[in-house]
Formats: sequence, C-alpha cells, structure tokens
Amino acid sequence: MELVAFSVRFAVKDIQDHLKKCGIQLSSETYLISNGPAHITLTDCDGNDILIDQHR
Repeated sequence: MELVAFSVRFAVKDIQDHLKKCGIQLSSETYLISNGPAHITLTDCDGNDILIDQHR
C-alpha cells in the first residue's frame, strides 16, 4: 500500500463561517476583520474540545 501525503489549506475564518452557517455552535470565535493567524474552538458530541488553529 502506498501512502500519499497532501496538504489542503483553508483559512480558519472560512471554516468558522461554514460551521456557523451549518448551525454548529462555537466555543470561541475569531474576529473576521483581523489579519493573520487565528483560531476557533468547539465541542464535539462526546464533550471533547476541538481546536482549529492557523499558523503563518
């Protein structure tokens, strides 16, 4: 079996917008007008915290 690595880049702000449009509640949000790295947090159905973090 051959393993293939790939990279997909999404801005955290785009992910935040999509999740909110889907009705998913976020624990913390990023400012949409800010530039640079950002992060958001949410909680899954099992109570686990999820961090989506963007670095430069």
